[in-house]
Amino acid sequence: MVTSAGAAYALEINPTPGMSREANFITGAGLVGLSHTDVVRAYLHEALTRPAYDAPLPVPVFTGTPEPRDAA
Repeated sequence: MVTSAGAAYALEINPTPGMSREANFITGAGLVGLSHTDVVRAYLHEALTRPAYDAPLPVPVFTGTPEPRDAA
């Protein structure tokens, strides 16, 4: 949510959605033979072994209310 003064607020930021044992992502992984533990280990392996990201990350610009979109 962005206030009229331009302050941004978020209730939650979830960088790894769907990681509970009952989540659709884990259910899909199970369909190809991966367990919840397999998925968590793969995430950890990737995070610990991949090269560092060496490009600058974009900085978000919050400039008030976005333009309304056209109706479909």
